[in-house]
Amino acid sequence: MIIQIMLLGGGLAAAVGVVRRRQAARRRLPGPDAGTEPPEPDDTPSDARARRREEAQREARTLDRSLGFSAAGLAGVLGGGLGSAALGTVGLVCLVPPALLTVHMGWQDVRAKRKLTFLGLEAVSVAFLLGAGYAVYVAIDLVIFLGTTRVILATQRKAEDELSRAFADWAETAWLLRDGVEVQVPVEALVAGDRVVVRGGEPVPCDGVVLDGVIAVDERALTGESQPTEKMAGAEVCGSTLAVAGEAIVEVRTSGRETAAARIEALVARSTSYEETLDLESGELADRTVPPTLVMAGMGLAARGVPGAVGGLWSNHVDVIWSVYPLAVLMLMRTASEQGILIKDGRSLRALRGIDTVVFDKTGTLTLDALTVAAIHPLEGWTTAELLAIAAAVEHRQTHPIAAAILAAAEQAAVTPRACHAPSVQRGLGLEAVVDGATVVLGSDRLMGDCAIPIPDEAADRIGQATGGGRTVTYLAIGGRLAGWFELQAQIRPEARRVIADLRARDIEPMILSGDAPGPTRALARSLGVERWFARVLPEGKAACIDALRGEGRAVCFVGDGINDALAMRRARVSVSMTGASALAVDSAQIVLRDGSLDALGRLLDLGAHDHATSDHLLAVSGYSSVASLGGVLFAGFSVALPAFIYAGALTGGLGWAVRRARRLPGGRDEGPTSPGPDPDGADAA
Repeated sequence: MIIQIMLLGGGLAAAVGVVRRRQAARRRLPGPDAGTEPPEPDDTPSDARARRREEAQREARTLDRSLGFSAAGLAGVLGGGLGSAALGTVGLVCLVPPALLTVHMGWQDVRAKRKLTFLGLEAVSVAFLLGAGYAVYVAIDLVIFLGTTRVILATQRKAEDELSRAFADWAETAWLLRDGVEVQVPVEALVAGDRVVVRGGEPVPCDGVVLDGVIAVDERALTGESQPTEKMAGAEVCGSTLAVAGEAIVEVRTSGRETAAARIEALVARSTSYEETLDLESGELADRTVPPTLVMAGMGLAARGVPGAVGGLWSNHVDVIWSVYPLAVLMLMRTASEQGILIKDGRSLRALRGIDTVVFDKTGTLTLDALTVAAIHPLEGWTTAELLAIAAAVEHRQTHPIAAAILAAAEQAAVTPRACHAPSVQRGLGLEAVVDGATVVLGSDRLMGDCAIPIPDEAADRIGQATGGGRTVTYLAIGGRLAGWFELQAQIRPEARRVIADLRARDIEPMILSGDAPGPTRALARSLGVERWFARVLPEGKAACIDALRGEGRAVCFVGDGINDALAMRRARVSVSMTGASALAVDSAQIVLRDGSLDALGRLLDLGAHDHATSDHLLAVSGYSSVASLGGVLFAGFSVALPAFIYAGALTGGLGWAVRRARRLPGGRDEGPTSPGPDPDGADAA
């Protein structure tokens, strides 16, 4: 009896302790808003990764030891049942370590929450089982639970490693100054002492100090401050921030390998931190099942005495969800990364379930990035070559579609861009810079108006005809006067119509939100069959539009540019970026599409539906296995061991189902990536 009292908590003790330590370790990781800071302020990313791996290995060793003690205890108590008192005593002694741990963890949980919790009930139930002489069943349950938990832990570690490797494939680049020449290199190739050139519109590649020049830096990703900070010579700059204006030479202080590792570590931590939320929610769900479990135990006690009460206590299998669902989400995120979909925040998977509206940014999202310059109209005193040379100078190293079109036209015409200084990005409007000593403004008609640059009447008529035909117009002003304009022709993405049709088939309404003029936006909407669209909307206005749609009771997914549309993305329920990997660190979207194809949007929605189906399936498995256990013990006269074996089947079956389903998704390990056929209508002009 003394030994049995010492064994109060034998049961699920060690596994509970491991689970709780895993939760505590995850709570030390950065949350979804932690930016790119490492988990501990004094640690390098390598130290953080090494510490996490060491913790995981320590947990595995603890689990293996507990499993060994439990297996020895099971063998011993079985031997005692066959008549060997010595083996029985050894078996009971082997169960002491997990028993003591159960008592401690159950008591701590009850004391913290000031109520009888699921963990507390586990400790009480095992004490009751041991006191009633069911040590062999406690040992069986312990071996089964610890064994399946060990499998889950190993699968989780493998999935996290694969997710980390997938994130590492999303390489970023920087402009290295080498012998006076700018060379584009991967960020991880930078070493301390290198000098990089940073211009407005580009991410700051890594931590460093400004040597020459002045840049305005948007640091909201790190500090939350919305106003850009001016950085002059001697000022420190941080990686994962965005230069919005100016030009500077920055000396690297933190190696690119460490910077890239920190970003990958932060992405993995941000993605897997969702497991902590799920653990907490599942723990709350488990605590709510304590009263029904006590009722089941009371029913069993009335129907079959002590065996019935044991069956009632063991028939609560809610921790099937607790154990398997966070891992299932991690598996889905890994599968998504293999399909070119980077899910930076696991919460977005759940948020995808109720989406009823998808709002697309126009340029570069529904249209191809590759705009073409259809016509150049110089005004008196200027030539086409001069306009191209100046515009190409201003757009040099900018990444948006209009810049790419102008630079391609200059290259095709063999025009050499002129020297450009102090470029300043006007979000949603255009750019300002100094070329040959003159102030140059390149952008929309609204930017011209803001800069008090008049547009001649004869030019306005021709421009109206161009925009009415669906073309985008970009104006070029030099020295405060309009020098000419560019007409750009967009091409609708080949998959755009197919994606719009797929959304309608899912009862999701597509909309278009654009900073462009009404003419091109209307033409694109008409071509795609989109009924609702918004034009001439600045980045701040896009956020207001999303708020207005939410006010209508809509669940909105916004698809656009994760940098320039950051405000709108923060207001949407789910945000998806077409930016790709070039500026991953400063991309504000929850989800980034690597290949820049809208076809991935359908796969993303399928992942959301799969997540919903997985949670429903695990809930059903938990419920049905609990009912089967209770019914088998109370009404069919089965042994008390039945709930333990049913629980093992439910846990391993739920885990296997989740893993197989994740691998069989289109683009998963068991199926190659889907390759949608060409759109029969081809690529049309927008």
